[in-house]
Amino acid sequence: MAKKKQVLTVEEKLAAALVREDEQPYEVPGNWVWTRLDKLKNNENGFFDGDWILSQNMDINGEVRLIQLSDIGIGSFLDKSSKHINSEKFDELGCKELIEGDILISRMAEPIVRSFIFPKLTYKCITVVDVAVLRCNNNLVNIKFANYLFNTPWFTELAMSIARGTTRVRITRKNLGELPIPLPPLAEQQRIVDRIESLFDQLDQAKALIQEALDSFETRKAAILHQAFTGALTKKWREEHIIQKHLEYKKLIDITTKITDGFHNSPSPQNIGYPYVMAGNVKETGINFNSGLFMDEKNHRELYNKAHPKKGDILLVNIGAGSGTSAVIDVDFEFSFKNSAILKLKEDVNPYYVNYYLQYTKEKTLAEISKGGAQPFLSLKVIKEMKIMMLPFVEQNQVVCILDDLFAKEQAAKDLCDQIDQIDTIKKTILGKAFRGELGTNVAGEESAVELLAAFLTG
Repeated sequence: MAKKKQVLTVEEKLAAALVREDEQPYEVPGNWVWTRLDKLKNNENGFFDGDWILSQNMDINGEVRLIQLSDIGIGSFLDKSSKHINSEKFDELGCKELIEGDILISRMAEPIVRSFIFPKLTYKCITVVDVAVLRCNNNLVNIKFANYLFNTPWFTELAMSIARGTTRVRITRKNLGELPIPLPPLAEQQRIVDRIESLFDQLDQAKALIQEALDSFETRKAAILHQAFTGALTKKWREEHIIQKHLEYKKLIDITTKITDGFHNSPSPQNIGYPYVMAGNVKETGINFNSGLFMDEKNHRELYNKAHPKKGDILLVNIGAGSGTSAVIDVDFEFSFKNSAILKLKEDVNPYYVNYYLQYTKEKTLAEISKGGAQPFLSLKVIKEMKIMMLPFVEQNQVVCILDDLFAKEQAAKDLCDQIDQIDTIKKTILGKAFRGELGTNVAGEESAVELLAAFLTG
């Protein structure tokens, strides 16, 4: 005789749906509750995995789109994939069609549990088995509220703490469904969504303006350098000083006393010793000597005796992704370097003028003369043959003076623009506060979310 299924009371169902106080991740307002993710589903079939689709099931001419992990962004639909199956295979495999408003949650491929709300599309769609689909009970949870929550750093970290896997981390749907969810009253959920979207919209507008300023900075810089090396920038100065325009291309080998390179071997950096400059430490804005890398006395002395880097020399990265990047040495202490060439200029050549010219022609240089297969490479032979547009020494100095002044002003503006990286951090902070009830939207006297859960459980 089959065992009769136990019927739970509303109180027992409610107790099972709520997270015990000792398991609650943090404190929330009094009219909020902690529940589990799978309690947000609209019915017993409202939380499921995608379909198990094999490569042999695919059909490039199929009518049914397969939504893959690559389509799931952090809160958004990336729409990257282009896999399909046909209608016959859809029926044969008993696939589950996605509907507008489903929340698709990635169970693998970091960051796990990133999600997006499935939009209205003009064609039938399914998803893969490593994506969980949540169909929310709209009387219990706002789908935008849930989607924002699933994409918070806190929720990702929580999921990662119970995920498993060595090469590819994965969370099971069962464990995903057990994750705790802070649940406010429905009206408060909407207010939170409205506040998040309002703040995010302001931040996105600020980001767009900053990006526009950054783009225009690079455009202005290129235009200014072009004027400098065609004589236009110093035209007025030449007229005032009664100096004839004189432009002449010279090879680097003709304006230097020595061109050599850094370490050919790869001595290991030390914790103490002489500062060790790698290619990544050479930037257009200068050389970073505070990377925390050092070279021992023996290896350093070998390089130093060969290259003898000193103030006024130029380091030109000649191996790797940063090839073509240059900077003037502006320090007097000894240091070692690797993956860069060193240019020792003659006395009648301003190193800052040459450095500006190298920046001006960097992209063209790499396109025309960089060598190497696995990584870009500028050989010493090629570097020696590189041509520089030379002006008289006195005019070189004037060009550098004008450029320094112009770019100092531009850089000050650019430094403010560099705050663009902080916008994503601000968004994460907003989300963190939102799901703790700290955005100032909560109404203390509002009906508790417990009533929402109870109503659903008795429905």
